[in-house]
Amino acid sequence: MGEKKINGYKVFQPDWTCRGMKFEVGKIYQEDVTPKCCKQGIHFCLKLEDCFIYYDFNKQNKVTEVLALGEIDLDPKNGKCSTNKIQIIRELDWQEVMDLLKIERGYKIFPPDWHFNGQAFEVGKIYQEDIPPKYCEKGFHYCLHALDCLDYCNYGEKRAYKIAEVLALGEIDFYALGKKCCTNQIKIIKELNWYDILCLSNTEKQNTGNQNTGDWNVGDYNRGNCNVGNQNNGNFNIGNQNNGYYNNGKSNNSSYNVGSFNSRNPNYYNSIAGHNAGNYNTGGYNVGEHNIGNYNTGEHNAGNYNTGSYNTGNGNTGNFNTTNYSSGYFNTEEPKLYLFNKPSDWTHKIWKKSKANRILSRIRLTEWIPKQDMTAEEKHFYPEYHITGGYLKRYSFYEACQIWWKTLTNREKTIIQAIPNFDAAIFKEITGIDVKEKEF
Repeated sequence: MGEKKINGYKVFQPDWTCRGMKFEVGKIYQEDVTPKCCKQGIHFCLKLEDCFIYYDFNKQNKVTEVLALGEIDLDPKNGKCSTNKIQIIRELDWQEVMDLLKIERGYKIFPPDWHFNGQAFEVGKIYQEDIPPKYCEKGFHYCLHALDCLDYCNYGEKRAYKIAEVLALGEIDFYALGKKCCTNQIKIIKELNWYDILCLSNTEKQNTGNQNTGDWNVGDYNRGNCNVGNQNNGNFNIGNQNNGYYNNGKSNNSSYNVGSFNSRNPNYYNSIAGHNAGNYNTGGYNVGEHNIGNYNTGEHNAGNYNTGSYNTGNGNTGNFNTTNYSSGYFNTEEPKLYLFNKPSDWTHKIWKKSKANRILSRIRLTEWIPKQDMTAEEKHFYPEYHITGGYLKRYSFYEACQIWWKTLTNREKTIIQAIPNFDAAIFKEITGIDVKEKEF
């Protein structure tokens, strides 16, 4: 992110140490390194709650507000930062920590009969256990977000469960990763109806859409921060259904994409089009990397449909070619095709534009059969036809070729037999069609 002043929070051990280094409030600390999250530099978090992913949630640890003064590296997945220069501004007392976290209130789910772990609960009552709470071990557990409660009931029975707003009155143990808590004294404030739950799902601040669980979102169903769009699970996305960060498109599963439907993690810096499974592409549908084109499974190509690398043409399976459809290396001329096991004068470009190719492309291995044309036997084996309106019939390759050949005119059959080097025996071996027969 470069050099910039950013406020955050940092937690220290009870003796004010972190990774063997001792700190004091008010002082500035500097390291002669380029900061890199989880590798080097002095680490801190943008959100106070994220600090407790790395430190136990207890009063003995020292919690501070800090100011980053040097270079900063941000890990957007968890709001963690690293800097090479930091000032410890002040220590927060434990009550201030609790006030900032706002974890005393939450939501708890109960079975339909309000019984849980052999105990009956009622709205308005207070319940207490004489133990120190420990998440996933002992105490009354609750969630900070209402929708998270639904993770603890069977999917088909969600509306039968009871979800209540609760208030923790005793000690609290906070599980930062899951935004969940447990306490040794709890009050059941009120039961929520399902409309309440949907309204509360927009749980954080500065959202202008619905059912967001992050901050500063302009859209709906975002689980990250600073998104302009819908159904984003990361941060700083401008688009919809992104699972990464800094995407300006839709349906990206990685980061820094300007197109759409980019996947594979890590996957960075794709632009213009989309659907890339590689990195650094300026086209679309690339599985490889560093391509300026589309549909490449190789790398460093400036054309389309290349499975090789460093090609500036199209459809090359070799490398370093400046022509098209070459399976070799360092070629500037498009190779001629072998047809019927013999060399021909046709190139791939000629074949693609030929009438024979267009006629052959009509071979179909599947056919949609509407229900009015289905036989009684087909209806027996595909009873879903009542819903789908028919079924998809499949043919073997030989069957498909036979059906195709019967649909051709005599002129079209002549065009097929005029393919250079046409050999009737080879054609029959591959397709099952004997061109000398009149009926099949």
